[in-house]
Amino acid sequence: MENLLYCEVHLICIIIVSLEIVLAARSIDKSAGMRLFIVCFAFVDLSFVFDLLSVMLVPARQLYFLFFSLGAFTWFVYAEYQFSQKRLGKKQAVAAVLLLIIAEAVMLFGQEPIQLTAYLVPCGYLALSGARACAKAIDKKNYLKKDEYLMIAVFSYVALLCTLLQILVKEPVPFICAGETICMVLLYQKHQEKLISRDPLTGITNRIQLVQHLSNKMNNHTQSLYLIMMDINGLKKINETYGHSQGDAALILVADALKETVPRNFLISRYGGDEFVITGEISTEEQILIINEGIKRNVDRRNSANTTGLNVSVCIGFAKYTQNMTCASEFLSAAYTSLCAAKKSQNMKN
Repeated sequence: MENLLYCEVHLICIIIVSLEIVLAARSIDKSAGMRLFIVCFAFVDLSFVFDLLSVMLVPARQLYFLFFSLGAFTWFVYAEYQFSQKRLGKKQAVAAVLLLIIAEAVMLFGQEPIQLTAYLVPCGYLALSGARACAKAIDKKNYLKKDEYLMIAVFSYVALLCTLLQILVKEPVPFICAGETICMVLLYQKHQEKLISRDPLTGITNRIQLVQHLSNKMNNHTQSLYLIMMDINGLKKINETYGHSQGDAALILVADALKETVPRNFLISRYGGDEFVITGEISTEEQILIINEGIKRNVDRRNSANTTGLNVSVCIGFAKYTQNMTCASEFLSAAYTSLCAAKKSQNMKN
């Protein structure tokens, strides 16, 4: 009866994860991170398959461990990519693969008590990914990706805990497949939410998320609520002269400058085209002016570090929320009017 329940749970989890793999593969996101995500899902799914077969066929146990280890390793690579948007270095990759080979050799040729030590390698990858994710989430500089890092930590530690329980509990209880499947569904949902609410080029929130956030803040704020609207001067000319890749680079440069300058309790959004919107609560208008000057300084500093010779500049306007503003569009319109006045003043000076 216990084996039957074990098999049924595994079959359900295999079907769920297989569907997640198909949906992820058909997603509009074709980034390296998503590809790693899919590969990790596939390895985990195969580990479920061979864990199921091992109930009936003892040799399948070795294949289960192989794909379980590959899943943990791929998750570690995926997490590292999310932290820095870079692949593992050659030395890191070689060391990680060698550890996998050693663990697999122990599992294949060691006696049963010794085989348990082979689990230290994949568990180590999960523990390291979780620890790194927690450290990143705590760091105030990463507030825009805090939720993403927390989800990486949750999956890592849930998978680790379920693995330890599976090893310690001798009865056939499907801790690993049930725990990892639940986390994978949540991870995929979180990723889909990110696609909907994030601008794919700059990584900041998009117009949809901005309007939702702004509508909520207009009805629920404790200090003065301000909205800063800015655009890039001459982005169309940059696209025509240097190409759209340089125009994208200009947008990313400004977005990075905003992430570095704007207080972390403010929301940064790409409103559309070359327009950015920042909104948040602050006590005085002088502080808004300080933020605006800081944005311009950071854009200039990034220009000087830019080897392409591209000179990016921005124009900024802002508005303060008043009770006669009945909806988000009116608040945005007030900031846009201020931006137009600033552009007119800037053109007169030039």
